[in-house]
Amino acid sequence: MSNALDGPADTAQYVIRRATVADLDWINANDEGWPVHEHGEYGKPYSLDKAWAVLIADDVQGESLGWMYVVDMRDHVTSQLLYVDPRHRRRGVARALMKHLHASYQGEIVLGAWDRALYEVWIKLGFVYEPPAEGERPGDRYGNMIRPPIR
Repeated sequence: MSNALDGPADTAQYVIRRATVADLDWINANDEGWPVHEHGEYGKPYSLDKAWAVLIADDVQGESLGWMYVVDMRDHVTSQLLYVDPRHRRRGVARALMKHLHASYQGEIVLGAWDRALYEVWIKLGFVYEPPAEGERPGDRYGNMIRPPIR
């Protein structure tokens, strides 16, 4: 799968870049309890080496504000984790991360988990709501948000 996320890119007032091992302490200080490790192993599902990309949004002074964990699912990528420091929420950080992912990956993007209160935001970012199919995903009562491939 093509991966065009290899260099830092400016997205408005934020710089989006790939996470490194040096970022792990900051990433793991999140208040959601989502640990990301350097190497994946049993019991540690999120790791830099297993991710398609772990993106960091920094402000222009270099302070890290938010991050996104993206995995390759062969026929699409899934944004599994999206975190913005509570002090910087509602300032476009998540939108900048998602727009960078959209610009970098032309195939289908699926949100692994999405906040239902932000439904309209996901729609504005080009996602389409797919209701759960009868019997297809018994545990998924909410359905999926999918950004179709760009042709």
